[in-house]
Amino acid sequence: MDLEKILPEGVRVVNIEPKLSGDIVQLRFTVGALSDEGKLKFLKTLETSPEFSQIQLLNESNTGRLDQADHVILVLQAQYSVILTASGH
Repeated sequence: MDLEKILPEGVRVVNIEPKLSGDIVQLRFTVGALSDEGKLKFLKTLETSPEFSQIQLLNESNTGRLDQADHVILVLQAQYSVILTASGH
């Protein structure tokens, strides 16, 4: 849900694979973007988000096809930290 909040227009999550390692949640996810601009906005927002850390870009590919919704595909890995508010939610 936190990932969806930071997605800029034209960027979508294609796949997400959470993995619990001790107290740490590792996420491996695939993101599709309509443009390089959307991709860069997403990466910048992800890097400044307090919920995500140790972000690694594992793969990037350009489809090169204008008839596809996602022109850029990113495969990333990150650690996810749940930040609780004062109410505990």
